[in-house]
Amino acid sequence: MMKSFLKGVRQSILIMLDYIPIAIAYASLARTFGLNLLETISMSLFVYTGAGQMSAAGMLAKGIGMIAIVMTVFIMNLRHIIMSTVVMEDLRHVPWWKRCILAFGVTDEVFAVYTMEDEKNKGSGMIFFGIMLGAWLSWNLGTLIGYGLSGYLSASLMASFGMALYAMFIALLMPALCKLKKLWIPVGVSALIGMLISSFVSSNAGLIIGSLAGAFVGTFVLSEEDLS
Repeated sequence: MMKSFLKGVRQSILIMLDYIPIAIAYASLARTFGLNLLETISMSLFVYTGAGQMSAAGMLAKGIGMIAIVMTVFIMNLRHIIMSTVVMEDLRHVPWWKRCILAFGVTDEVFAVYTMEDEKNKGSGMIFFGIMLGAWLSWNLGTLIGYGLSGYLSASLMASFGMALYAMFIALLMPALCKLKKLWIPVGVSALIGMLISSFVSSNAGLIIGSLAGAFVGTFVLSEEDLS
């Protein structure tokens, strides 16, 4: 079990390198909005969603009510229902109370790293636990660092840290696309539809609809043999 857990932690290193700078940017923004250290770190400990935390911090600074904030963050993270369904189907043999704990750690990046695992490793609760714990700890470490550095680094530098998110997604996606050429079709459809929807509604809605469209196309274009 420990071997599987450590394997998961190693797999999370790429996420750690991405999460720390983004969390630094979040903490700096939260402090600018007037949140104290306890409020800032509590958001990372218990809310644990980058875009959601930044939005919530801004709404708190404007005095918006708690119900509106909770509903906004909930809608922004509806895509996690899709990802959690996939992960928990693999982990259905794990006791339900453990799955509840593991579900807290399902993020875009954790999901991407987990789904890149070999088929023989999927379904290992300890591997997934190692991935999610490494990511969660790095996010909170970055939050502490960012709160401490706030005021010492320029706003433009802090904002540039957010680019690490897109760089990591490209790094995760390209090996799979190079190996499985047919994946370009559903991925391309997801990106195109997501981009178009985001132009008219919101980026979160574009992401959800684009993901569903890509999954729908992939169902009819790809076979199990294509993914082996």
